[in-house]
Amino acid sequence: MPQTQKTDAVDQNPVLRITRNFNAPPKRVYAAFTNPGDLEKWFGPEGVNCIVHEIDPRPRGALKKAPEQAQPLSKGNRRHRVWHG
Repeated sequence: MPQTQKTDAVDQNPVLRITRNFNAPPKRVYAAFTNPGDLEKWFGPEGVNCIVHEIDPRPRGALKKAPEQAQPLSKGNRRHRVWHG
C-alpha cells in the first residue's frame, strides 16, 4: 500500500473577522470607520483618545492608529467591508 504524505498549510496572511450589528444606518457606521475624526472619538477604551495617523478605506488600504501617548502604532490593511441589511 503506498504511503501518503500530509502537509498542513499555514496561512501567511491571517484574517481577523469581526461581525457586529449597529443600531445606525450603514452610511453612518461606514463613516465612523472611515472618517479619522469619527474613528478617533469612539475607537479605544473609555478615557483614552485614539489618534489616526493614516486611513485609506479602500481594499488593501492602510489603517494606522494608536492610543494617545502609545507606541508603536497599530497597523493594518483593510480587506473589505460587507454590509448586511
